[in-house]
Amino acid sequence: MSTREEIEEVYNNKNYSPIYKRAIIASIISRELRKIGIRPIVVGGSAVEIYANDLTRYATQDIDMVLTRTDKVSAVMKNIGFTSEGGIWFFGDTDIIIEFPKGPLAGSWDKLMTYKVRHDCDDTVTYLGLEDVIIDRCNDYKAWGTEKAAVAKVLISAYYNTIDFHYLRERAKEELCYDIVKRFIKEHKIIINKISEENPQRQRYFSSKQFISSFNLFKKGTPHYGGTKIETKLLNLTKPLLKKTNCWNVNTEIILINELKNKHISDNNIRELLFFSPNGYGLKAEQRLQRAQNMLRRYQRYQKNGKLKNIIKSFTSIRTR
Repeated sequence: MSTREEIEEVYNNKNYSPIYKRAIIASIISRELRKIGIRPIVVGGSAVEIYANDLTRYATQDIDMVLTRTDKVSAVMKNIGFTSEGGIWFFGDTDIIIEFPKGPLAGSWDKLMTYKVRHDCDDTVTYLGLEDVIIDRCNDYKAWGTEKAAVAKVLISAYYNTIDFHYLRERAKEELCYDIVKRFIKEHKIIINKISEENPQRQRYFSSKQFISSFNLFKKGTPHYGGTKIETKLLNLTKPLLKKTNCWNVNTEIILINELKNKHISDNNIRELLFFSPNGYGLKAEQRLQRAQNMLRRYQRYQKNGKLKNIIKSFTSIRTR
């Protein structure tokens, strides 16, 4: 199969999401450019969406790549089926658009992230580092006043435990957007406290008649949030747990995550399911999403400090009584 046919096959695959298609196509182009000694780095919207994934509805159409050099690039692109119009590369009558913005790379080479996109081949694609993606979106907000900075806010919340904040703050000061970064960090801390079950204002939802009523409906088989396919799937997955406990609390949700992990369910799908958890009662959509992400982080923390074993042991004890 030629490279052109390979791209066509990926583009026409109905089982692939648009984001996944762009990632594979970027990896194919990267492979061909590396053959002539050029290292492409995906930047811009394509880098944003790979980190944001299901966290936001952010999506882009084109793939932006910064190159270590540009000679012979035209020959490679034409050879794999692309045509150029004013420096923008198109693939037939599809909506695949490739651009090669001029360097230098607006970020650190040490922070780049390289992913193996497909399991059936060794093709990889390299993306701008997470911290530099956040800076890029904040710069966009600073320059144009757009709402794209909201993506930076979500990324800070989602990856809070893995971000290199020293680097992020220093880069933000260099790019004159530290005020935005500082604000988003502060807002994240406020939201995490607000959505925490330990927060006194949230505790009322775990003891009030209103929450118990919604829980009973959920337990009997009527999803509280409207009966979508995702909610129904969550209900089916949680029925065995609901039969073994009198209260749907944080530890029950940790057990659910553990069982989903054992079934090799991806974090993205787990996050999607947790969005509809009864524990999200009283929260806005964005807060539910952040809470779901926070629960995944909490699960990982419990794994590391050994608390997960105690929760599982305690839950097993309840089952057998």
